[in-house]
Amino acid sequence: MAYQKQRKSDEDDQRRPPPAKPVVIRALRAFKRQYHRYASEAHKQQSKPGENQRTVARWTRNVGVFTIVLSIIAALSACISYLQWREMQRQLAEIRASGEDTRRLIDAASKSAQAAEDTVALNRDNAQRHLRAYLSVEKVWGNLDGSNVTFSVTYRNSGQTPAYEVNAEARFLVAYPGGSVIKMPSEREDALTTIGSGMTLVQLGAIPLPDEQLAIIKDPKAIVVLYGKVTYRDVFNTLHTTSYRFQREKLSDRAWGFVVAPNGNEAD
Repeated sequence: MAYQKQRKSDEDDQRRPPPAKPVVIRALRAFKRQYHRYASEAHKQQSKPGENQRTVARWTRNVGVFTIVLSIIAALSACISYLQWREMQRQLAEIRASGEDTRRLIDAASKSAQAAEDTVALNRDNAQRHLRAYLSVEKVWGNLDGSNVTFSVTYRNSGQTPAYEVNAEARFLVAYPGGSVIKMPSEREDALTTIGSGMTLVQLGAIPLPDEQLAIIKDPKAIVVLYGKVTYRDVFNTLHTTSYRFQREKLSDRAWGFVVAPNGNEAD
């Protein structure tokens, strides 16, 4: 019985919390814990220089590797850029060469086109010269009929096509060797007409002269000239002019023949 009581008393003592430590002991323990904390931190501070050196060495190594990698990448980029530049230069040279070839081809084509155009123009001109109308003065005749000077001028179209809008005029003048020139009244044929290929047109005229001019033209020393021009259009609508000059060759007192004068005869 006594043993059971003793055991129960021991169990109750175990269940009860230990009595609180005195304030001084708790303070000393707090100071001790704080001391150990500071000591631990100081120990850690003493061990940090080695770790810092290792960390710096590790980062330096990493930076060096990164720098090497960047250098390699930069070198590769430079090589690629150089190869691209060379390729661009090659393409540019090809473009320039192609441009030169194109320019030469264009120049050659232009020259060929110009030559063809010149050939066409030459052929056209040759065809027009071959086919156009040509008017010329075939013969001239004149005489005195009382106080009138009558004359005739024969025009011939020796071309391959007709002459259109023919307009002919004739004039007289009298000259003395080394002396004055006297122009007589003129006869002009204003009628517009057409002369076919191989056909002729005769212009007839009569000019009344006063007595003083009649006496001059009858003088055997006088040089009587019949001159004029004829204008016409060909089938290509080109205007042409034929100028003529004939000099009197006396056949009798009333009938005259005329010969071609040394100058003043032109045709286009």
